[in-house]
Amino acid sequence: MTPGFPVTLPGAVIWASSPAFADLNGDQVDEIIVGGSDGKVYAYRGSGALLWQYDTGTTGIDSKAAIADIDGDGFPEVVVGAGSTIAPGSSPGVYVISHTGSFQCKFATGAGVYSSPALAELDFDDAGVKEIAFGSWDFKIRVINHDCTPKFQAAITDTVWSSPAIGDLDRDGIPEIVIGADHNPSDNAEDGGMIHVFRHNLASEMPGFPVLVDEVVYSSPALGDLNGDGWLEIVVGTGWCWDRPICAPLGLTHNVTEAVYALSRFGTALSGWPYPLPADRYVFGSPALADFDGDGALEVVFNTLEKVTSGPQGWVYVVDGGGLPLPGWPVQPTTPSCDHVPRHFGTSASPIVADIDGDGSLNVVLPSNVDVVVWNEVGQQLTADDACPYPAGDWVLTTDLLSAIGVGDIHADGAAELVTSGGTVGATAGKLYSWSFGAGAVGAQKPWPQFRRSADNHALFQFELFLDGFESGNYFGWDAAVP
Repeated sequence: MTPGFPVTLPGAVIWASSPAFADLNGDQVDEIIVGGSDGKVYAYRGSGALLWQYDTGTTGIDSKAAIADIDGDGFPEVVVGAGSTIAPGSSPGVYVISHTGSFQCKFATGAGVYSSPALAELDFDDAGVKEIAFGSWDFKIRVINHDCTPKFQAAITDTVWSSPAIGDLDRDGIPEIVIGADHNPSDNAEDGGMIHVFRHNLASEMPGFPVLVDEVVYSSPALGDLNGDGWLEIVVGTGWCWDRPICAPLGLTHNVTEAVYALSRFGTALSGWPYPLPADRYVFGSPALADFDGDGALEVVFNTLEKVTSGPQGWVYVVDGGGLPLPGWPVQPTTPSCDHVPRHFGTSASPIVADIDGDGSLNVVLPSNVDVVVWNEVGQQLTADDACPYPAGDWVLTTDLLSAIGVGDIHADGAAELVTSGGTVGATAGKLYSWSFGAGAVGAQKPWPQFRRSADNHALFQFELFLDGFESGNYFGWDAAVP
């Protein structure tokens, strides 16, 4: 355990907010930023000491904070969405908080913001000042300015749970906004979900979009080049709604296709995709992208939940860019127990990918009930799968109830710390746990270390420009027709 942890957040159960990492106070060391069900945003030092907290109101925070200097003052801001099914409250919207924990502005919405905001320069009309993109449960996708004044807006037909990804899909120098949404038109003819790719100003979508699917898109999209053609592709999963009466409006249920989709910039399915799932499984979390075999092509990591209302089992998949599972996958998380009965608890959290111990190979990491489960590249579980006693040599990463995970360097020593957010058993207080993996973790790869991958929440994986050392570097002549 990292010295100073676990940390208890009094009265602030963390239901879904993922830990974010950023240097807020200028000491060159990242803090941990997370939201609680009490509507507060907490910033903790790597020592476990509280740096500051800010109270947004009565609405719980289930989104991940986005962090960047959005107003050009040289200091990062913390941007959070307030929206929770468990603590709905009366103060939904998006809040901008200064690096010192003081209020900067609020954009009020008509319903909660579960979507994790993304920060990017989207209009290029204000000398690099960034905008905030997000979706909300009031049937809107929005872009607002750094001072919370409205900028662009698109109305859709249903709620948005998905978080936006930001990337330049057509390589015209202006990023697009990629986001999933529920779809419930007035005539009920196309009940399901939508995968949107909006232009930067939300005035139109790229040709081929939106893509209609027959199930909701709670999952948040990830962007990366899956097939090696030099262009960004979109990966996203589908949720669980339209085949159960409790969710489908007026009981208008229908058969659904449970799958993970990989789409080109034209809205067409990549070869080998979509990846079909068993009918009793669905994807709530966001896929992660990483190159597991070092061939310069990305693999897709995602986890599924079982379609039951309590105690769902979980599975974890690693699939290559052609839609084929890597050897050893899928697997189920197995958590330790003294009765020696295997348990495979599922989670709505998203997987991360990092070489957390610095041994040169990547790990897939996912919460499962009160345990963190870690696998190596070939699907072998490294954490304990039994207890009383624990198997010799296995990692034991047991906590209280878990919400989400992330990997960051909170001591500025170049090593990876694994941080979890959650709450105490009985849901009376929030908890942050952290584990350190020693000097061997210095320089460890972190291809997808946190939900939405980066502090600005772009959910974008791009290989280094000069990866093989042979490019000339004269990329100013590149255009949108030639990779």
